[in-house]
Amino acid sequence: MSKRVMLISGGNRGIGKAIGYGLMAKEYHLALTYRKNQEQAEEIRRTLSQAHKSRVSIHQLDVSCPTQCHQLVTQLHHAFGPIHALINNAGMTLDKLFIHYTQTEMDRILSTNLRGTINLSLAAQSSLKQSARLAGYAHIVNLSSSSALSGKAGQVPYSCAKGGILGFTRLCARLLSKHHIYVNAVSPGYIDTDMTRKVPKHTYQHILDANAISNIGQPQDVAALVCDLVRRPQPYSTGQVYRVDGGKFC
Repeated sequence: MSKRVMLISGGNRGIGKAIGYGLMAKEYHLALTYRKNQEQAEEIRRTLSQAHKSRVSIHQLDVSCPTQCHQLVTQLHHAFGPIHALINNAGMTLDKLFIHYTQTEMDRILSTNLRGTINLSLAAQSSLKQSARLAGYAHIVNLSSSSALSGKAGQVPYSCAKGGILGFTRLCARLLSKHHIYVNAVSPGYIDTDMTRKVPKHTYQHILDANAISNIGQPQDVAALVCDLVRRPQPYSTGQVYRVDGGKFC
């Protein structure tokens, strides 16, 4: 394989964007998905392509749709080769009291965060197995959240979805280990992204103050760990949850 395909869902902003920048290298083909903002995704594609002459492609994708996930994986596999690493980063939240959520809002949060991770992982399995046979290993990294581990008022469906991702990660790790596909989760705390900027600072500052490191994290803090996981084999590390949360649980 001349270039290893790295598929990053939600790669047009926040943590996904930082992961793309972290994986800038000539030996990779970066496939970044976006849901709506094509202009933003195209700008990132140009920047990444010019910076290190990486091969970068952008793809519109609704991860909650299994058909779209299968179509994208098939397209990438035929055009660029088997997927070497899948980074399930696409996600969304909507903070409000549990009793105020509509059924549509809850379904959307669960579909994007949990079912989206499942859909893309299932769609990519065959391609990942082929990559592992060729390279000796392949990776799935699922983005969870510290909300999955502690829960947070105002994020009930989000916390449930991210908790489900942890269970799914462990199950996939056990099922795919014989194929040398390593499956791990990364659990960020409060990270400075478009999503968290919508939350007034006073609502989460007391949470940060309780951390060992009391400032808000940066997307690059999470990206550094994700990139380290997928760049090389992790022969005895699978089914793990790596926390990047400023010492939230110290």
